[in-house]
Amino acid sequence: MTELYLAYGSNLNKRQMRMRCPTATPLGKVTLTGAKLVFRVYADLDLIAGAEVPCGLWRINRADEKALDKYEGEGTKRGYYKEKILIRYAGREREALLYMMTKGEGIAPPTQEYAQVIRDGYQDFKLENKYLNAALRHSWEAKEHTDITVSRRKRALHKSSRGIIQMPESVRLRRQLIASQ
Repeated sequence: MTELYLAYGSNLNKRQMRMRCPTATPLGKVTLTGAKLVFRVYADLDLIAGAEVPCGLWRINRADEKALDKYEGEGTKRGYYKEKILIRYAGREREALLYMMTKGEGIAPPTQEYAQVIRDGYQDFKLENKYLNAALRHSWEAKEHTDITVSRRKRALHKSSRGIIQMPESVRLRRQLIASQ
């Protein structure tokens, strides 16, 4: 059984996907409408009318799906859940697998390494960086310290040697302006 899988975060990175799912085949890029890329330390989607996010489309088999389930923590309280959605690809509607966070709350910046993995994936699929850059900026502008984001941050920093991404200059300047008023 083969099926389509829609990636918007670290699974855009072809090198990582080759290690995780060696039989997966990249097919191309697809724009998912009604969704916006956000960071809750890790990549997730917020469902918002009128929004859009570029994604990479993969052809996967059952073994690949099991590997993705494990990587995404599918079925666990702190992982991702999966669902099938309709996308438009090659001129027709098709069903594709998509993972979203089980606890889709809180906004927080990712680690530098995780952001770079996704940035490399954007290059792999020739996606426009403006969506990723906007999500990274938003992760600082709308940052929330919830129990969930704090827990994710601890896990992410345990795996990272370089810490979280730097605050964008525009956000830093805006905060300075507000503080000086």
